[in-house]
Amino acid sequence: MTDSGKVYHRSCTGLALQTVEQHVQDQDITLFATCFSPPVQRVWSALEYLEIPYKVRESCCT
Repeated sequence: MTDSGKVYHRSCTGLALQTVEQHVQDQDITLFATCFSPPVQRVWSALEYLEIPYKVRESCCT
């Protein structure tokens, strides 16, 4: 695969960052978030929609 030359964020920005900052306290559920993971995005959306308390821990994107 060749490099497309595009630059991608390796951590949350904007509204996603605000959401992460609201979920730093320890909870029974910890969401291990990764860059560009559709399954993580679905779970994250569900947690937000259902207002289930959770903590976010961003995993490194490599």
